[in-house]
Amino acid sequence: RSFLKGNACSFRRALLAYRDGARIHAGTRPAAPQMEKADAQLRFLCDAGFSAGDATYALMAISYFTVGAVLEQQASEADAEERGEDQLTTSASTMPARLQSAMKIVYEGGPDAAFERGLALIIGGLERSACAISLL
Repeated sequence: RSFLKGNACSFRRALLAYRDGARIHAGTRPAAPQMEKADAQLRFLCDAGFSAGDATYALMAISYFTVGAVLEQQASEADAEERGEDQLTTSASTMPARLQSAMKIVYEGGPDAAFERGLALIIGGLERSACAISLL
């Protein structure tokens, strides 16, 4: 858990350090300098019981989630600066009550909390998958 979380958080910080970092990174694949780190991540999941294929898909899911979260955050920040308005307040009158309540939680927590919670859900699902694999 801490290994995957640490890697995802470090990756997110690196993407956020650059304007349009997620957009620039999207679609890239590990190059020679990242091969050892990628292999260590695969080894970690394979040692936990995942097949090489499932480990690869798990790492891709975390990577895609991280890039997507940063892409949304960076686009939202740029959009808000241009418009100078709060999206939640602007669209609240047309939103169903349940959706409005859910969006309020997300907006109040901010992008850091949204990323942390989403990552926890992904890693929790991976842990349950690893437990199911070990029971087979």
